[in-house]
Amino acid sequence: MYEPQIMIIEDEKPLLSLYRFLLEKQGYNVITAADGREALHILAEHTPYLIFLDVRLPYISGLHILAYIRTQARFEQTRVIVNSCQKEYQHEPYVDEFILKPLLPQTVKTIASETFAQTRL
Repeated sequence: MYEPQIMIIEDEKPLLSLYRFLLEKQGYNVITAADGREALHILAEHTPYLIFLDVRLPYISGLHILAYIRTQARFEQTRVIVNSCQKEYQHEPYVDEFILKPLLPQTVKTIASETFAQTRL
């Protein structure tokens, strides 16, 4: 059976661990990447249904990853939540959903539950 995945792309390890813990505790299948290269490598093999994407990543920026996602047909249904501590990124191309850091634990859980509730309609 197919189990939709959530991907967290975040270079701040404490945040990455916290978000993963929160989502796995809620029963979600979570995959993670701590830098841009690792994210692209994982995205070549997986098509997550929801992605939390940090903008400022080592090696390859989150904006480049977002551009890749938005130009691949297989990610058409993927919801991407872009997050950064800098507001100006919310106006970049391909950014549909932006949240200013830090993402609060309740916000992460709410976004996930809303996203997957929509798939059951």
